[in-house]
Amino acid sequence: MGAWLNMSRTPVREAFRRLSRDGLLQRQVGGGSFTVARMTRREIGDTLDLLELVDIYIARNATRNMSRENGKLLLGIARNLRSAAEQHDVAAWKDEDREYHDLQLCLGGNLVAAETSRNLRQRVQRFWVNYEQRTGRMIQCSHEHEQIARAMTRGEADRVEQLIRSHITRLRESLNVMLDAAEPLLGIGDGA
Repeated sequence: MGAWLNMSRTPVREAFRRLSRDGLLQRQVGGGSFTVARMTRREIGDTLDLLELVDIYIARNATRNMSRENGKLLLGIARNLRSAAEQHDVAAWKDEDREYHDLQLCLGGNLVAAETSRNLRQRVQRFWVNYEQRTGRMIQCSHEHEQIARAMTRGEADRVEQLIRSHITRLRESLNVMLDAAEPLLGIGDGA
């Protein structure tokens, strides 16, 4: 690969290592070859099921721990998220989304739950971020983040839970639409 790209093996090896660490490539047993990692519809569903549970737990704790200052910060990040979506700035949107969730994870007060949430989100995010941008769902997703932030700042834990469930449901629906379109191209099946 290095010769084909006209570069040394070290940066190529590092790129493959990072792609493998991020779950985008899978190393084949017994050799130095890689394949593109795939997630089945079931794996995505299972991941989203767990993400929903963990995020609700974190958001309920964060709602209880929300100070007025952190509420203003979260609402500001949510507005920045919507602005990035409206400008179709995917890089800025990803940065704001990371800040939004990092603040919630911090306020949630549980390091294990925070790490679990980050790992689960990373598993599915590689599929949906670019799809969301292409379908215009980024704006709707940002609006959902704003609703969740407002409910959190008002201390409405039950409303936060309801909004997160709806948000994950819409994410699941978006991913299923994307998978339906990709199945003929990638040979992805319900259990494959």
